[in-house]
Amino acid sequence: MAPTQYPQTGVVVNQPVAYAQGAWIRPDLCGLCCDGTCCYAACCAPCARGEQAQLMGGSYCASFLIRSCFFCFSVCVLSSERNQIRMRYNIPATDGFCTVLCCESCVLAQHLYQLRGVRPPF
Repeated sequence: MAPTQYPQTGVVVNQPVAYAQGAWIRPDLCGLCCDGTCCYAACCAPCARGEQAQLMGGSYCASFLIRSCFFCFSVCVLSSERNQIRMRYNIPATDGFCTVLCCESCVLAQHLYQLRGVRPPF
């Protein structure tokens, strides 16, 4: 007597992983205007850019000099870094290059809060 043949069932080898959607620690860009970190970014943008680069594993001095000497290039780099932060923290893209261009100090403040992992007092 031959053993009973059962139909083969599929085996799941890879299954998609569900990632939790991230969010900015301080999501309201316009609410950062009277914030100490935003004032720091507005008064000394090269320093804030250097700190952001350092927190992302880059060079403080290079980012400081790029922001000091080449504003247009610096804005393009900041936009790219914003995308890197979004990818790292799984934050959906809700704004674009114009936000970075028009609100650089607020964007920098938002990045610094995110990278420092500090929730500001409300």
